Amino acid sequence: MTLQSYFIQLTIPANTSQGSPVKTGSNNANSQNSVFITNGTIQYIYPVFPSGSNGLAFVQLLLNGALVFPQSSNAGNYYTANNTPSLQIPVTIGVSGGSSALDLQGYNLDATNAHTISFLVVIDV
Repeated sequence: MTLQSYFIQLTIPANTSQGSPVKTGSNNANSQNSVFITNGTIQYIYPVFPSGSNGLAFVQLLLNGALVFPQSSNAGNYYTANNTPSLQIPVTIGVSGGSSALDLQGYNLDATNAHTISFLVVIDV
């Protein structure tokens, strides 16, 4: 087993609605770059929310535009962590066919503060 780690983050401005989420890799002032991965299996996802986000920032993890996390109907398929700074989530998601874009997409109901959500993604290559 050879593990590789990828780090991706998204800063979500205050008052970003669910109907107009921000996304990595998009052409807007708040966007960070997509992370590109190749063949392997995603083994773990570590979402990291800032303290003080108070369950007001919501995020999705996308692989080539398809939802991979969360895989439930939690908050309309968005994930929030209610001030839990970091979690380890075991998953098994196969990635094949060459370069694949890993992105975060989210919204923020906080009227005052932007929040930066980070994910560490561990892949067995």
